[in-house]
Amino acid sequence: MAVIPDPTVIRKYMTLQGAWFATNGLQMVLFPFLVADRLDMSAGLVGIAQAVMMLPTFLLMLPGGSLADRFDSRSILIAVHGLATLPPLILGIAIAYGWLSYTGMLIYGFAMGTLGAFSQPARDSLLNRVVEAGGGMPLQRAVTLATMVMFSTQIVGMILASQADLIGVSPLLWLQAAGLFATIYVIRQLRLPSRGHVDHGTGLAYQFRQMRDGLVEAFGHSKIMPVVIVSFCIGIFYMGAFQVILPIQIREFHGGGAVRFSLMSICFFGGTIVSSVALFRKGGVRRAGQAMFVAVSCGVVVLALLSLHLPYWALLTAVFVWGLFAGVTITLSRAIVQEFAPDSHRGRLLAIFSMGFMGGGPIGSFGIGYLIQLMGPFTAALVPAVLMSASLATLGLTTSLWRVELPEHNPAAAV
Repeated sequence: MAVIPDPTVIRKYMTLQGAWFATNGLQMVLFPFLVADRLDMSAGLVGIAQAVMMLPTFLLMLPGGSLADRFDSRSILIAVHGLATLPPLILGIAIAYGWLSYTGMLIYGFAMGTLGAFSQPARDSLLNRVVEAGGGMPLQRAVTLATMVMFSTQIVGMILASQADLIGVSPLLWLQAAGLFATIYVIRQLRLPSRGHVDHGTGLAYQFRQMRDGLVEAFGHSKIMPVVIVSFCIGIFYMGAFQVILPIQIREFHGGGAVRFSLMSICFFGGTIVSSVALFRKGGVRRAGQAMFVAVSCGVVVLALLSLHLPYWALLTAVFVWGLFAGVTITLSRAIVQEFAPDSHRGRLLAIFSMGFMGGGPIGSFGIGYLIQLMGPFTAALVPAVLMSASLATLGLTTSLWRVELPEHNPAAAV
């Protein structure tokens, strides 16, 4: 049944996006803060904890994308968001009673990583239908707006997390649980056009065939394949460095504390917001492959700067610049996948794309944690910088990434 265009549906979707990522921003600061600062774990154990949180993404994101292609994403999100209220609620109680432990943090991280693996492809796969239902906003512009909302609300969560020493960690975790529960109402308000016929096949063989078809489509598509590979390299070389090297440097050489941990994340995501706003005001980028390649290459330079013993203000400046390039990379890479993915495979292709960003993270976090123990938190930063440079050179010579262009769209109507 056709749905009458309703511009408010875009606002509702962005509210859902913002609520999820505001709670995610809380988690991004509190999790490494609790492991590295409150529990005072070694670099290797910090890396393992970050890897445990991201590992379910690598293992379950593709099954999550397969579910999103076969079932109503709104129903998936309601179930996932309801379950996601439990880990922060329980962890908050444990901390309030003095039961904080490394094992408990591993369980929390694995649980939230698992739920995120099913939430993200379901939410991302809704965006095309949201644009169709809302009318007036081109897809690339909607992707850019969603990215802006993601980064800006994460910063809100990070600012709240920076007050953990004053407010207490438990009340912040309970706020995270309440925010996730509130998103269920927003999800129920989304009125979207039907997807037409969807195959609801069952059985283990069918599930594996669905996932295999998604991988074949992703790596057989000349425009999507290099983007997926770049995202996987970013997960290994950049995300691992961000989630292990920076927390260890801040703890060991800049005094630690919730405020300093939060400022690091706020500067990074502040940079992503600035570049995302610039892309949104521009209305789109046609030569997306070139812009993405340059942005990722500039990130190598910033990563190399982390090998220097920078003063805290210079470290924050470098992290902000890194965020500027990351905002360009994430926005354009997501737009490429959204634009060229066929409707029948969109959930799986978006899941495979996200598997690169998040799934490569456990490998990077685990490896960099032990590199730090061998080489120290400064010299260790040179290893991912060199490896990313080699990866980019290979992709530039062997794939069509540099030539990927997005179609031009008419200017969007105001939301």
